[in-house]
Amino acid sequence: MLNVTFNYVGHGDCILLEWKKEKGRGIGVIDCKAYGGQNPVVERLHALGCDAVDFILLSHPHHDHFSGLKEVFDYCLRHEVRIKHFYYTTFGGVPAYVKSIVLTQSEGDQLADVFRAMNELETRGQIDNRGLVNENTAPISLAPRLEARFFAPMQRQIDNFIESLHTEDLNTRDSPSSNLLSTFITVGTEDWHVFLTSDIERQALKGIGRGPLKGDEPQLVLGQVPHHGSIHNHYLAFWRSRKYENGTPLGISAGPNSHGHPAPETIKGLQELGFSVEVTGKGTESHFPEAERVLDIVSVKASRPRGKDLSYDINGAGVVTRV
Repeated sequence: MLNVTFNYVGHGDCILLEWKKEKGRGIGVIDCKAYGGQNPVVERLHALGCDAVDFILLSHPHHDHFSGLKEVFDYCLRHEVRIKHFYYTTFGGVPAYVKSIVLTQSEGDQLADVFRAMNELETRGQIDNRGLVNENTAPISLAPRLEARFFAPMQRQIDNFIESLHTEDLNTRDSPSSNLLSTFITVGTEDWHVFLTSDIERQALKGIGRGPLKGDEPQLVLGQVPHHGSIHNHYLAFWRSRKYENGTPLGISAGPNSHGHPAPETIKGLQELGFSVEVTGKGTESHFPEAERVLDIVSVKASRPRGKDLSYDINGAGVVTRV
């Protein structure tokens, strides 16, 4: 019914979703980092011969989440691929904002190029719907019984970001916390769902767990650990309160980095709750040796090459199979 793939793109995010529709196949994209001269989204669109993408979501404006998106839009322009929904949490038209949220001028130019390409697609009539997304955005119906729902960014996180954007004298701050804009979406049915968390912050997890997800929620069958497994985005009480079975898989998108991602404490805490934690970059101990020591899936290193994607099939009953 649904396939979720966490593509290995070094240290960054690129998630592809595919599902069966009444006619043909649906495809959705959450973030796209280019890596090593390759672009997993473009490669998949080409392999499938897609004439439409159901949705593309830019979870938040960090370079390791958008560096491949311009290439995706260029491909759609060349091959007349229709994009039904393009969602983002980025105030892309404000130059001071674009300048403030990125680390380099080059990255700012790349983000601006993404929105220029978006404008060209829209001018040509290849984008049906686009705009800012938040907790009040209407769900996307993907297929009978299957939908994507938005839980973040919540308005208070957006307000906190806007506050961090300016100094006391209202000048633009150099490095506001763009993770405050991160999306949290679920994809699933009335009976089961998948969590896709991007770089969502701990306070937002608290709000979601105590608010819209509190009570009679569907069973969690697959999830994404926020922010590449960072300890600063880790909130164990959120995961403990979910409805799930022992061995439920949680994926971490990670690669070579100097940030200590994923944190061993994050992995160990989730394992102790009964989750099965897997990492896209696992297989080269020099990436994150401390985290490798606590990962319990010892067969992964021997069974798959360095940096292979994490891909999962989920059937209509919510049964997950690693593929």
